[in-house]
Amino acid sequence: MIVHAGKNDTTNNINYLKNVKKIVKLTRETSKNTAICFSSLICRTDVQEANEKINKINTNLKNYCNQQNIGFIDNSNVTKLDLTAKGLHLKERGSSKLANNFLNYLS
Repeated sequence: MIVHAGKNDTTNNINYLKNVKKIVKLTRETSKNTAICFSSLICRTDVQEANEKINKINTNLKNYCNQQNIGFIDNSNVTKLDLTAKGLHLKERGSSKLANNFLNYLS
């Protein structure tokens, strides 16, 4: 299972890592044979504070995944050049990079 979620919540006061831990706990309790992988949040340029939060979340997420032996997909190759003019959604080339990151992880 690849979880790629949370970028829109970076403008809210939501504890991302707490929610990640809930997902891991629930998955391990209900589906013990399911491998879990978290995909790092992608940058955004529409709200500067959100992008700073994304960097912190990604660092904490990567550390947590390493500690828990959970897969982690690094999407740092998706940059602001891969975002639409509003700075939130991916252009086609950004979507392609994200898809390739997923495929590379799975292969």
